[in-house]
Amino acid sequence: MNTLVQTKMKPFVEGYVTKNPIGKKRHGNDYRQDGVLTLKEFSKMIIKIVLHYNNDHVVSTYDIDSGVPKTLPANPLTLWNWGIKYRTGLLRRPDPQLVIINLLPHTNATVTEHGLKLFGCYYSCKQALDWGWFEENYRGPKTVTVAYDLYSTNIIYLRPTDSYAEFIPANLTSRSRAYADITIWELWAAQDMVLDVAVTSKLKKRSGSVNLVNDLQQIKDDSKKQQPAYSKSEKIKRAKGISKNKRGERQYERQKKTGNSAVAQDASIATVTPIHGGSPGKKSFKLPARLKDLLKEDKSDE
Repeated sequence: MNTLVQTKMKPFVEGYVTKNPIGKKRHGNDYRQDGVLTLKEFSKMIIKIVLHYNNDHVVSTYDIDSGVPKTLPANPLTLWNWGIKYRTGLLRRPDPQLVIINLLPHTNATVTEHGLKLFGCYYSCKQALDWGWFEENYRGPKTVTVAYDLYSTNIIYLRPTDSYAEFIPANLTSRSRAYADITIWELWAAQDMVLDVAVTSKLKKRSGSVNLVNDLQQIKDDSKKQQPAYSKSEKIKRAKGISKNKRGERQYERQKKTGNSAVAQDASIATVTPIHGGSPGKKSFKLPARLKDLLKEDKSDE
């Protein structure tokens, strides 16, 4: 039916996308600029094609039941009218929601420890939790058939069996809250954008890594150029003095830092005169070692 609809509509739909990719060829035709039909007009065309198929088309491969007259044309509407008249007892009225769900597109979702994964989003339901699907020791099937609504990412429908009458709603989890309340088309567009950003970031990281390697190599080369050429005996002598030199360098750094701190401490000393008289109390700046010490109120802070 899908092929039939496309074949019938192609000559009358401007902007029909062919196998040639959009925007890949320079100065090529952008089919998106050729579209002239509104959604309502497009729907009218679909309805006209379906009505034509039901009223005028003859199914050459239709397997006619033994009770159907051989002279009856294998036309969808003719077969329907004959069935309504002579086989009324076979008709039944199903639940509207069940009909809608069975008309939705179906695909496979992956069973993971975070939920049912579909299009990069995670879903969960009480039944799946009860069955232990999301537990670490789960050893059952890794995929399950689900139906999804192209107009909402908030819910999918689990099809646990091959029966058309069974379905279990599964809701979007908080792990995928960033993709709530949008359509599946918007979800796909958002994920494509994320992939583009990831690819750009990866290329930037690779370029930065190359620059980093070049910079480190340059520092290494410059350092080697500044090093004098030592003889073997000189290298042995230098190796013996390594420990002494390290101790001396540590002591130098220690004295340097301690001296700066002492100067800064002396410069910050000032005379404080109490407003209400009396001598100012000495305040402790010792860090608390326990939680109750941290929570203890200090009267001097009031």
